Formats: sequence, structure tokens, C-alpha cells
Amino acid sequence: MTPELIRGLHRTLHIACGMPALSPTLNDITRWRDFLAEMLPLAEDPGGPISPHDIQSVIGEMRRQNKNGDARWSLRPGKILSEPEAFRDLILITRARRRAAQQRAQESRTRPLHDPLSPNDLSTRRQEFQKLRQSLGLTR
Repeated sequence: MTPELIRGLHRTLHIACGMPALSPTLNDITRWRDFLAEMLPLAEDPGGPISPHDIQSVIGEMRRQNKNGDARWSLRPGKILSEPEAFRDLILITRARRRAAQQRAQESRTRPLHDPLSPNDLSTRRQEFQKLRQSLGLTR
């Protein structure tokens, strides 16, 4: 937990919350160290340790939940730093959504471009239908 990391995350959090990016005070640095200690299990997650992108995506998710009425998150940096468990859970949720979206995009790119109603398939189906009609005696 280097001071540069704390300054970068502090700046990202303030900007994401719509506040001016101020330098962290000694009290802020202490709260960040406690907050980041709770984020250590994220290092084992496929997304790795907490990053500025995680902070931005979680703040966006908090805003979306506030807008939809699903939750009433406080978007004050001090309040966010005092609830590291909820923030960590939201990081895991947003990472899972991001991975699912990437997987869907990858599958759509690798899916074969077979048109089920190609002209060859239509003519084959038409011939099969005509044979069926003839076997049932429904031809004109």
C-alpha cells in the first residue's frame, strides 16, 4: 500500500463521486489503509487487486441502484471508506457482470454465421414437403 496508490485511488474516488480531487489528509490515509486491508481478498479474484477502474464501475453501479430505487447508497467518499465490506461485494458483482458481458461478446464473435433459411435449405425443405404431400395424396 504505497502512498502513490492511496493518492491515486483517493483521487479516483473523489472524481467518481463528483467531488474535487483533493490530496488525502493523514486521517484519509489511515482510513484508506483500513479500507485496503479489507480489499486484500480481491487479489485472489481473477480481476486482481482493487483498481481505479473497479472504483469507477462500483460508483456507477451505486448510482444506477440509487436511480432505480434498488438501494440508497451514500456517494460520499468518507461513508464509502467506512463500509469496505459492501464496497468489496459490489466490486465482485461488477466484475462478474463485466466478465459475463465479455464472454457473451466473445461467443457472438465466434458463433458460426450459418443462416438457417439459406436458399439451399429452402429448396431442400420445399422438395421434402412436396414428397410428403405426394405420399399423402394431397397433390393437385
